[in-house]
Amino acid sequence: GEGKKKMSTAEKWRIGKITIQKVVEFCSVTKAAYILPGATKKVCEKLDWLQPHYMTDKWDLLLSVHMLVIDIGGKRIAVDTCVGNCKKRSVKAWNNRNSDFLKDLTALGYPPDTFTHVVITHMHDDHVGWNTTLNTATGEWVPTFPNARYLIVDKEYQYWRNEYEPRDAGPMTRAMDDMELLRDSIQPIMDHCQLDLVPDTHEVASCEGGSVHLHPTPGHTPGHVSVVVRSGSQRAFITGDAFHNPVQVAVPSISATHVDFDSKQAIATRSSLLPFLASPDLLVIGTHFATPSAGRVVRSGGGYIFTPCGTPCGNKL
Repeated sequence: GEGKKKMSTAEKWRIGKITIQKVVEFCSVTKAAYILPGATKKVCEKLDWLQPHYMTDKWDLLLSVHMLVIDIGGKRIAVDTCVGNCKKRSVKAWNNRNSDFLKDLTALGYPPDTFTHVVITHMHDDHVGWNTTLNTATGEWVPTFPNARYLIVDKEYQYWRNEYEPRDAGPMTRAMDDMELLRDSIQPIMDHCQLDLVPDTHEVASCEGGSVHLHPTPGHTPGHVSVVVRSGSQRAFITGDAFHNPVQVAVPSISATHVDFDSKQAIATRSSLLPFLASPDLLVIGTHFATPSAGRVVRSGGGYIFTPCGTPCGNKL
């Protein structure tokens, strides 16, 4: 079942002049049938490299919910904002959480008021939660990152806005979650004029010899994006939910069929990405990969495997 215990440590990588810090909200052990039903024991037993980091000895999924913080040339970017506190959600482990995530973020040297950008890879509730924080005195949701521009791909935003107009939610279902997150995690940043709708190839920030830009990876949601970080000859690729677990590197046809907008498109996206991800200078960072969350995609036996590591040059901070 879902577990809320934080079982992972923070990790940090250097990509040239750019740093990327992982800040964990919580980790879970989850039945594969719940998220990736194609990741059966029969399939995974042939992929023994998935243990012990990414699957348990019973072939359950080890998953992490974390934010990635990118520092580039005086800009500070949060990629995805996890589940958040005090949010009304149908998933038990996500409902009405009360964690020390913001304290952890600050303790690592990243106070919320120091962020210049927040990138949302897609509008699912485990990626937008810390967009806002509840002001307990007024009962209002306010932006957690008061000095940041929040970036959402226009196509992604328009889909969810048209699909689920915010209204008072009744008994919680997954569909009701989508309406609720618009109300508690998206509308407040609009009300504070902090939301920018951007194209799916948008350059978020740049510095001498380096950049951070979006890369379209549709399927899981209509406007889903991943994030490419470049500095000098080094690169990193932040997956978002194009990949939930490294098992999908080996078997890209395994999809999150219960929550994908278009699983066929998600599979095509993964399959087309893999040759690029196998570039020797590319560090792949999984948005839900358990520790170690970064590594390389390596060609093996006509397919691909994921090998965990620090950075493309092997220098984990």
